[in-house]
Amino acid sequence: MESSKRPSVVTFVGWAYVLVSLLMLLSGLMGIAAVILVEAAGREGLPKALEGAPAMFYVTLVFIRHFGALAFLQVVVASLVLFCAAKFMRLRAWARSALELFTWLSLLGLLSSGFLVVKAWLKMTAEMPPAMTAPLSSGSFTLLGAALWGVFMLLLAACAGLLLWALRSRTVREAVS
Repeated sequence: MESSKRPSVVTFVGWAYVLVSLLMLLSGLMGIAAVILVEAAGREGLPKALEGAPAMFYVTLVFIRHFGALAFLQVVVASLVLFCAAKFMRLRAWARSALELFTWLSLLGLLSSGFLVVKAWLKMTAEMPPAMTAPLSSGSFTLLGAALWGVFMLLLAACAGLLLWALRSRTVREAVS
């Protein structure tokens, strides 16, 4: 039986990717459902480009306008990760490489999007009137929000780093070779 020869780290990492891919799949399907509902209601509510708006507004607008395609892409990627996770637990070397590539790309996307969100938060909160940040001072509110988002991104990056460390470990490499 394959599972008796499979190291526990392979099982743990494989199931972690199954869980991540199922969450991605659910999120992508919910995104597709949201697009269908928005299409049914009409697209009049979409924001228009504003002259002089912050750059983050335009980035967000691109995501909103292409949300359906992005949700579909997420479903496709989630399905591929789920397939690779299953093959990884069957000790296929190519699946380990595919999961490692997915994790590196995810880490890059996570860190770049985290940077954009913190940058947007800093700009947005700097322009808020003090009454909107009460009971904190506007500077404290800005720093607290940026710090919380930064910690959250670092925790997610640490999880991805642990998965990369496990995928690149000698135990896993020997198991799939």
